[in-house]
Amino acid sequence: RAAPAAPAESKAKAPKKDERKRSAAAGPVIEETIRVSTNKIDSLMTQAGELLVAGLKIDQRLHDVEDIGHSIEEWSREWLKARSTHSNLLHDTEHEVIRPLVKLLDMNQERLRVLSTQVIELRRGFSSDALHLSRVTNDMGEEVMKVRMLPVSTVLDAFPRLVRDVARELGKEVELELEGGETELDRKVLEQMKDPLMHLLRNSVDHGIEMP
Repeated sequence: RAAPAAPAESKAKAPKKDERKRSAAAGPVIEETIRVSTNKIDSLMTQAGELLVAGLKIDQRLHDVEDIGHSIEEWSREWLKARSTHSNLLHDTEHEVIRPLVKLLDMNQERLRVLSTQVIELRRGFSSDALHLSRVTNDMGEEVMKVRMLPVSTVLDAFPRLVRDVARELGKEVELELEGGETELDRKVLEQMKDPLMHLLRNSVDHGIEMP
């Protein structure tokens, strides 16, 4: 014969401060939602598309800057080559009259060098900014697309009742199984799919299912 169990002792203690914090932190996170007009979302999508077009134009401008830099470098190389080829004339005392011109050309050569350096720095900064804009634009487009997405269940949830009503009307026995309701699609695509899918279901029950 088993002896009766001793009465359990109950001691209630107030939760400690740290425990309350952990309990609050482990609680469910409630997402805040707002109603947004679909026209506003479509407008954001259009603006995201405009940003993509602007990004393509910036890429073209970047190529233009690179072409300018190449032209400056080529110009500088041609002048150095010409100066080296005709160095004997520059040191010839009989051609003192061209010394001021040579001096001016040397000054222009230095200016070209500085300008080439500035163009290189501008091209680097331009390239970095263009890359950053491209990433932000792509991220924005993806986020706007996510806002437009809805689970397929928003359309599928109405189908069981539809099939049940049609089956009862026709005197048939039908069991509808739905899968993949969590898959997300664009809202407009879902709207366009609803009526064709309902038509397919009606025809399936009417013509594809035999009587019991």
